[in-house]
Amino acid sequence: MSGMALRRAAPLACTGQLQELAFDRMLTEQTLEAALPLFAGHYPGRPIFPGVCYVEAALQAVERGVRLAGGGPVRMAELASVRLLAAAGPGAQLRCELKLLDAPLTLARSRWQISCAVDGQPAAVIRLTVEAR
Repeated sequence: MSGMALRRAAPLACTGQLQELAFDRMLTEQTLEAALPLFAGHYPGRPIFPGVCYVEAALQAVERGVRLAGGGPVRMAELASVRLLAAAGPGAQLRCELKLLDAPLTLARSRWQISCAVDGQPAAVIRLTVEAR
């Protein structure tokens, strides 16, 4: 569907607290609070953090890093791969490490690998490309 803009859901703060920032590496960490609306109905009786939220968290963190490096808003140009390795539930500690795959950082377009862990265990690996909006 070429030329069609990607619509995103209502704002969802997925990036957590910024722990570390360099031109090519960033680390975010947050507790997945049970009150987050994304747990409602996903799944009844055993709520889990939706897989798409790992991707959204990665995109938001990359955008935050690009902005801190002096760039502007970005959009996802490519979602190269997503590997979901473990489920996360309410109260889990989500930690995402972002690594720039292209050096040096170009603010117009950049490729990233995001490795997420839940309570210290690998949970997701995402590779994506962003470009300036």
